[in-house]
Amino acid sequence: LIAERVKDGELAARLAEPALAELGFYIQRLENLAQVWHLMAEPTREKGAPLARWLETHPDREGDFIVSVSPLEIGWQLDQQIWSRCIG
Repeated sequence: LIAERVKDGELAARLAEPALAELGFYIQRLENLAQVWHLMAEPTREKGAPLARWLETHPDREGDFIVSVSPLEIGWQLDQQIWSRCIG
């Protein structure tokens, strides 16, 4: 909505840019949260590497938690992201 108003000339870009940057930050955080909780709720896999899931209390903020999910075997990711790009 903000970007549309800037495009239509109804709102100055200099006023909108800080808000758009902050909104972009929060949108990314929400997408990360959605992805983590989707993986946390995923049933145990019959095939392939299982997911490690854990919660930690935040060391600096009382009452906050860190929610983590990670595959236990990442060889396929290394192959896809690193080795397949190497020449030779």
